[in-house]
Amino acid sequence: MKNDLDSDHKRLFKSVQKEYDPRTVGTMRVGSLKFYQNHYDEAVADQGEGTGKVSITSGQSVTLNSRLASALTGLEIMGQRVNRPGATVMKVGEPGLSMALDTTLEQVTLSGAACTWEFFALDAFVFCMTSPSKSYSDTFAGERVTWSISRSDADEFSELVLLSLNQRYPAEFSFPYLSAMGAQSSVTQFKHEPVVYAPREAALDNTKQGQLAAMLFANATFIKPSGPPRYFEREEEYRFQFRRVGPQGNSPQRLPEFIDIPFAPVEHLVRFR
Repeated sequence: MKNDLDSDHKRLFKSVQKEYDPRTVGTMRVGSLKFYQNHYDEAVADQGEGTGKVSITSGQSVTLNSRLASALTGLEIMGQRVNRPGATVMKVGEPGLSMALDTTLEQVTLSGAACTWEFFALDAFVFCMTSPSKSYSDTFAGERVTWSISRSDADEFSELVLLSLNQRYPAEFSFPYLSAMGAQSSVTQFKHEPVVYAPREAALDNTKQGQLAAMLFANATFIKPSGPPRYFEREEEYRFQFRRVGPQGNSPQRLPEFIDIPFAPVEHLVRFR
């Protein structure tokens, strides 16, 4: 087995306390965003998990591509729609004024009243791993069990976790009307990518930084703050997200805080450290 740094850079790691060794307990835990907002471990808990906030000032004009504008409005614009696990709330800061949308080609210009958009993730499970670099040598410090998968196996890993989630958490639990209607099972979507460490609150404008704020807002469930007091960037997190969507694209009526799924289906992809 190779232990050199180059090999590690091609792998994604999971580190758990010894009592949660999947070889012993036979399971691994997939938690909801709410679970991580209120996690029992203060080092892990993050009340802002899965949230984002952007704003523009009165009289300001900001032009975004249709995909980013869709993330703000929640509407399909020019055939583009960002389907995210949550809801966006728009707040107009000045009574009597409104936000105007001027759609041209593949761009949307926002202007008018001062506005704030807040995103709240509602219906996603996440599985958190680590993508280590030279930055933090203490990533796996302490008496812990560490296992990893190859980055190239991330899609297969996601599909196997998705299958286990559907078996442990049938669609009827999140959409009770499915059984009564005889409807087909809901679709569970997955996405995986590194977490970006950036502010969850930012101002929109036409500068590169303002456009970046819109991009981060559109991807809010993969954003965590950096720096004091928590220094989340030390986690070097790589996140797997699993979202359940109903037949009409609607969100679940209820979601458990976590599900323990069997480890065996993914074990052939795993290497223990």
